[in-house]
Amino acid sequence: MFDPLEIQNFEWVEDRNGRALAHAGLRLRPRDMLKLGRLVLNQGIWKGKQIVPKQWLDESLFRQMDSEVTLFRKDGKSLSYGYQWWLGETVLGNKRIPWSLALGNGGQLIFVIPTFDMTIVTTAGGYGDPTQIQKSIDLVENLLTTVK
Repeated sequence: MFDPLEIQNFEWVEDRNGRALAHAGLRLRPRDMLKLGRLVLNQGIWKGKQIVPKQWLDESLFRQMDSEVTLFRKDGKSLSYGYQWWLGETVLGNKRIPWSLALGNGGQLIFVIPTFDMTIVTTAGGYGDPTQIQKSIDLVENLLTTVK
């Protein structure tokens, strides 16, 4: 998948059998994180070519479970979880803006916000500090209040 996206510089931690850990350890440059977010936003299409099947993305971004994780939500609602994607929403007035989130330790986040055809990437260095993730989510929610 990285070849068509022209992602060449990355690190992905492997298990002792040499398999990439799907849930952790992927290190990308912010511009490459943005590419992944845009690929998801564009339903798996990159430069006119289907790179990831749309059906797989639909399933990945569908609520598979309620995570019961409220740590990152000021409103006390828990985030839902798809396949490696956290699912939430921001309420602006009476409008709900759904988003999907790839969440990495320390504040490495990829937000996909279809309502606004928007992808937002954040990077930070607060490893092991969940307040850093909260700060990044708050920043994105504040940004969304400026979008009309």
